[in-house]
Amino acid sequence: MIGFYNYTVLLTYMSLASTVVGITFCVEGNVHGALICLMLSGFFDMFDGTVARTRKRTEDEIAFGMHIDSLTDLAAFGVLPATILCALGGREFWFVIVMVFYALAALIRLAFFDVQELRTVGSGERRKYFTGLPVTNAAFILPALLLVDLLLGIETRYYYMVSLILVGIAFVTPFKLKKAYMPALIYIGIIGLAVFVCVCIFGGMIK
Repeated sequence: MIGFYNYTVLLTYMSLASTVVGITFCVEGNVHGALICLMLSGFFDMFDGTVARTRKRTEDEIAFGMHIDSLTDLAAFGVLPATILCALGGREFWFVIVMVFYALAALIRLAFFDVQELRTVGSGERRKYFTGLPVTNAAFILPALLLVDLLLGIETRYYYMVSLILVGIAFVTPFKLKKAYMPALIYIGIIGLAVFVCVCIFGGMIK
């Protein structure tokens, strides 16, 4: 079989599996389930790089890991969040335009990141900053914004549409964002876990 098979790719595959389940929930109109799957994909992605670095890999294995990670990220944090808007009832033409814009912004951001990452890997340097908002942040930002909407009482599909526009713009805006390493990842994970628990408890109220 083609490909590379070891434990370093398992979290990436689990992220993709969660994404497919999340899209299935969107088709069924289950926004609550889709949000949980989105966040699970985010948790898997958060630590896949850390796990991968525990094993000495060949150049081909490193390149393979980078490519499957980006492809999975496009599905998990580009396509799934856009599909959630459809599940919220945003099926008119202008909603579809926003969905396409968001997915394209995620695609462009990931392609730009891959170009930068190839340079970083080739130089042997450790990345210190990201340019633009990493698409993986959507796994926590968008569910958190939807929870805020429960307090604001705005019609959810319009509120979420605006959220997608703002997050999509942040993907392609050239600002510098410091990359988080351990133990900062642990703190981020704790915050993400708090949002996850809130989505599990209150997410069913999102219409």
